[in-house]
Amino acid sequence: MNAVEVADRLRAFIAQLGQPLACLDIETTGSQTERDRITEIGIVTLHPDGSQSNWSCLIHPGCAI
Repeated sequence: MNAVEVADRLRAFIAQLGQPLACLDIETTGSQTERDRITEIGIVTLHPDGSQSNWSCLIHPGCAI
C-alpha cells in the first residue's frame, strides 16, 4: 500500500467515524525518562469534512540540548 492509498483510507475512516481524530507527536531530548525532557508537543486534528487543524508548542527543557 502506498502513501496515497493510506491517506485515502484514513480519510474514509475519519468520515465514517463522524468525529475528529487527533494525532499527537512529542519530541524529547532522548529516551531515558529519568533524565530526558520534552522539547515540543504537536497535535494535528483531522476532521470528518477533510479539513485539518494544527497546534504546536516549543518547551524549554531546562537543560542543554
